[in-house]
Amino acid sequence: MPSTTITNTANASFNFANNTTLLTKNATESFIVSEPKVKIFVQKSICGNSNQFFSPGDIIRYRLRILSTGSDDLNNVVISDLLDSNFTYLGSESSYSSPLGQNPGCNPTISGNVNNFNVTSNHSNYDPSGTDLKWTIPNIGHNCGGEYRIDNFYRV
Repeated sequence: MPSTTITNTANASFNFANNTTLLTKNATESFIVSEPKVKIFVQKSICGNSNQFFSPGDIIRYRLRILSTGSDDLNNVVISDLLDSNFTYLGSESSYSSPLGQNPGCNPTISGNVNNFNVTSNHSNYDPSGTDLKWTIPNIGHNCGGEYRIDNFYRV
C-alpha cells in the first residue's frame, strides 16, 4: 500500500455587525499515512567478562536481545544462534521485559517468565556441537518497547 496524503480543511463563515458582507476564513492541515513497517533490532553480546579472554573450561554467557521498533507486529519470529563448534551448549534462560505504561495497546499479561509468552525452544534437531539453536516467538507487538532476552551458556 503506498503512502496517502490526507488533507483536512476547516471553514468559518461570518459577518460583522452592521455589515452584510459574508466573510470566510479557512485553515488547512495535511499529513501522510504510511503502510505499517516492521523493524526488528537484534543484538548478540558476551555478558560478564569485559576483557574478552577465556580459558578452556570457562563458561561463556551470550545474550541475544530482540526488540520490535516498527509500526507493525512481527509474527512467527525465529531466532537462530549459530556458534563455533568448540562450544558445548549448557542451557538457556529466556525473559521478556516491557515498560508497559508507554503504550496502552501492549499486552500487560506478558511478564518475565518465558512460559507466559509462548517462546518455544526447538532443540529437537540439536547438534551436540552447539552450533544450531533456534527459538520461535509467535508475536512481538509493535511499538511496545519490550525486549526479549535469551541468555545461552556454553563451555569453551
